[in-house]
Amino acid sequence: MTLKAVIIDDEKKNVELLEYFISKYCNSFEVVGRCTNFHDSITTINKLRPDIIFLDIDLGNDRTGFDLIDKIDFYNTKIIFVTAFNDFAIKAIKYQAFDYILKPIKINDLINLVKRVNDSERIEHNNFPERKKKYISIASLDKINLISEDDIFYLKSSGKYTEFHTKTGRIVSSTNLGHYDTNVLSKKFIRIHYSFIVNSIHINHISKQESWNCILKNGNILPISRRKRKDITSFF
Repeated sequence: MTLKAVIIDDEKKNVELLEYFISKYCNSFEVVGRCTNFHDSITTINKLRPDIIFLDIDLGNDRTGFDLIDKIDFYNTKIIFVTAFNDFAIKAIKYQAFDYILKPIKINDLINLVKRVNDSERIEHNNFPERKKKYISIASLDKINLISEDDIFYLKSSGKYTEFHTKTGRIVSSTNLGHYDTNVLSKKFIRIHYSFIVNSIHINHISKQESWNCILKNGNILPISRRKRKDITSFF
């Protein structure tokens, strides 16, 4: 099984060197994204949903790898810090990092990392085949639905109820939209309007005409309110 990897470092030469090492010594990893600045990193991660992120601590302009983690949903992603700083290891553990590799990179560290990642993936696949998907429960008037977040396109407010528009159809929850906005959904969801919350993995593009709209990959068009424009711009 090939795992998708993204490399994030504010120095291009470090990105290129690590990508070379990965291509030479990490056959089960495929580098699908490379970023040298903070905002591009968020966009790339939200778009590609990588299995692994190789992340530097210092991202320039007073931004850190920890700031980036705070901005993304890494539920399904292994964070591997690659840094010249050895005094952030404890903080990395608190941020649930999978590994912490010091620069200059030692080849043995990468080889050992590959083994650990592959072992971890094998255990998760064998013991928890559905663990990589996050599920939420949606209580309607007559039953409780269990659905993967990835299958949700968007949520729409309908008075005191909430409509979930999903790959399998519409589900009406007996709970209002505010409940899901503040308590339940992961960071991949963003509030774009008083009446709408959208799943970012299904966004195709944002139309910035006179009236802003969010265009989904399935063709749905959702309005973006004026006061939410700044939120969605900073999200990407």
